[in-house]
Amino acid sequence: MNLREEKGYTYGAYSYLKQNNYSGTFFVSTSVNNGVVRESLREIFREMDLIRRVKLSTEELDRCKAEINGSFLRQMETPSSICSMEVTRHLVGLPDNYYSKFLPQLMAVGREEVRQAAESILNPCRAMVVVVGDREQLGSEEEIEKYCFPDA
Repeated sequence: MNLREEKGYTYGAYSYLKQNNYSGTFFVSTSVNNGVVRESLREIFREMDLIRRVKLSTEELDRCKAEINGSFLRQMETPSSICSMEVTRHLVGLPDNYYSKFLPQLMAVGREEVRQAAESILNPCRAMVVVVGDREQLGSEEEIEKYCFPDA
């Protein structure tokens, strides 16, 4: 919303978590013109910092839980997708009752737990920034880094 509606830098900015057995990755992706790359990066890092520091409202948490709940249930619409989930469960080493406990455990997650998880996962100091664009307009790596991490 910030990059799209408040700043007018892009038609869309997206983020998602990808996890595997050993680690997880938080991805943020957007397309902006070269002239606002640094400003966009600064805003992305500012948003990440807010996620780390500010507790979700009860309404935001409820909306997120409902979205995850619906997505989880849609994954079990066909025998093929159920089979795929079970193969994944087995490969990752999750317990036999993982799926039967998933939704009750999801519903038990509180606002402070979400904030603590965000604080530990969204660590800007460990970020890898990949920018594709006109090198002359983007500036040096040091300039971009200072824009992303002004206190570093």
